[in-house]
Amino acid sequence: TATCGVVTSVTGDSFTVEALRPRRESADAEPGAVTVTTTAATTWTTQAAAGPEALVVGGCVLAIGEADSTGAVTAASIAVSPAVDGSCGGLGD
Repeated sequence: TATCGVVTSVTGDSFTVEALRPRRESADAEPGAVTVTTTAATTWTTQAAAGPEALVVGGCVLAIGEADSTGAVTAASIAVSPAVDGSCGGLGD
């Protein structure tokens, strides 16, 4: 399970996110508060500006944008990360 949104509070080892949770049956999203708890095993990452040079065959990507009638996406934003043990983790896991 994954969540993505705006952090609305931080307390000790947890924080609350005003999250958008896409519904599988439609393109709409419904907001909701989600509490996230961290542990010593939590992996933290940070984002940095990048360009097309960040794309590599075998890497992982999350492209967000509008899809046309064929399913092709015009990206508004792209997140790139390395594969771990040959697979991509992240949103939706």
